[in-house]
Amino acid sequence: MWREDVPAVLAARRGQRLEAVELFEWAGGDLADGSVAVALQFRDGWLTIYNALNENGLSFGHLEPEYRRLRLG
Repeated sequence: MWREDVPAVLAARRGQRLEAVELFEWAGGDLADGSVAVALQFRDGWLTIYNALNENGLSFGHLEPEYRRLRLG
C-alpha cells in the first residue's frame, strides 16, 4: 500500500523502473565505518538507504566516495 506522507525523494521514484540493487560499506574514517547501505539505482540516479545511527537515512544522487561496493560470493 502506498502512503501519502512519504518523503518527496521517494514519491518521485513511484512508478520508475528499478535498474540495479547493490550493497555498499561506509569507509569514511568515522563512527559509521563498516555500516552497510542498500543502494537502488533508478534512471535518474541512486537512492541510498543507510544507517543514520538511531534511524534509517535516505540520500539521492551520486554515491559519496567513502562508500565501497561490497562483493558478494
